[in-house]
Amino acid sequence: NPEAKRILGLELSDLGREISEKDDFSLENFRNIIKNNYSFKKIKSSTKKNISLEEFTLDFKNEKLNYKIITAKIKGKKGEYLGIMKIFYDVTREKMIDKMKSDFVTIAAHQLRTPLSAIKWAIKIVLDGDTGKITKEQKAILDKGYQSNERVIRLINDLLDVTRIEEGKFGYEFELNSFDQVIDSSIKTLDKNIKDKHIHFLMDRPKTMPDIYMDKQKITLAFQNIMENAAKYTPEYGTIKIKIKKIKNSLQITVADNGVGIPKQEQGKLFSKFFRASNVMGLETEGNGLDLFIVKNIIEKHGGNIKIKSEEGKGTNVIFTLPIKQKPQA
Repeated sequence: NPEAKRILGLELSDLGREISEKDDFSLENFRNIIKNNYSFKKIKSSTKKNISLEEFTLDFKNEKLNYKIITAKIKGKKGEYLGIMKIFYDVTREKMIDKMKSDFVTIAAHQLRTPLSAIKWAIKIVLDGDTGKITKEQKAILDKGYQSNERVIRLINDLLDVTRIEEGKFGYEFELNSFDQVIDSSIKTLDKNIKDKHIHFLMDRPKTMPDIYMDKQKITLAFQNIMENAAKYTPEYGTIKIKIKKIKNSLQITVADNGVGIPKQEQGKLFSKFFRASNVMGLETEGNGLDLFIVKNIIEKHGGNIKIKSEEGKGTNVIFTLPIKQKPQA
């Protein structure tokens, strides 16, 4: 393909050998024949389907070109191996638009944070009585305004976190810490909400909790988001149970509730940005659909994994693991 040769600087004659079905055709193995500088990362691969997906960034004439590449092994009617096919999708424009959107969100969020902080400060002064005594009615109105302002600040912080995650700027500092402290601080934050809804809270954890390498602030944010969702979507007099156990070299944490659950057909979108299940849209619960996206990225950055099991009308189990001895890459 002349266009591929022009952009990649490919010299197919450099292959100089017969290709085999057992060969690994990731872009790492093409460095000796691609003349321009490039970087890539594997997104996923399927051995059964003989297909892999990669992201590819190429330096070309002072530009960065972005591609998604599908690699497939081709077989004949009788199953004989015929070769490979690489399909390049040019996503340079999409990447550029994504960056413009991220830049806009960052600028807008930073510009909004300052006046919102001033509003929060002003309302708090009045609520605390520093400007004089206020009536119960006035306090009730100001409380509502204060909470609404807090929700907007939370949304802005979440938007900034998502932008930092996407740009690889969500910095981590890993140190050995006790997960007990993460649990206790998160429960303390939600204590009032749990008591107001008369939620039955259960805890099953080891007597001695192993220390793990983690960014304490980030893991606390992730665990708190999981707990907030459980409390938010569990009805009055419902139940939330936390179960923690050690499995080989990992700590497994399960947060189970008997709340509204998630429709089966929508569970594939759970970790997408701005996703909210259709069965909670009519409930009087707030949410921006960013929590689980942030949670998943934090846990995976710690070398762990997360999955969700849910049944509509019966509840949800959020299960995640964190390695005990392994120190993640910052």
